[in-house]
Amino acid sequence: MGDGDILDEVWSQEDDIRASTRDWVNRFLFLAYGPLSASEMEAYLGYSETPAGLSLNAALFAGFDEAYRD
Repeated sequence: MGDGDILDEVWSQEDDIRASTRDWVNRFLFLAYGPLSASEMEAYLGYSETPAGLSLNAALFAGFDEAYRD
């Protein structure tokens, strides 16, 4: 298959890929944040908006990028 054929194949699966990704993210978020109390979640959200929280999130996503790249 050429590059164009591969892209066409991926785009033809866009709806399924989006649904699968959405389902995975929802499950991940439920497992990751479900055990938190409302006050713990509010504290985490507040932290995530600080410079340190933004830096942490950027570092985590950079790590995920590397993991998926491999």
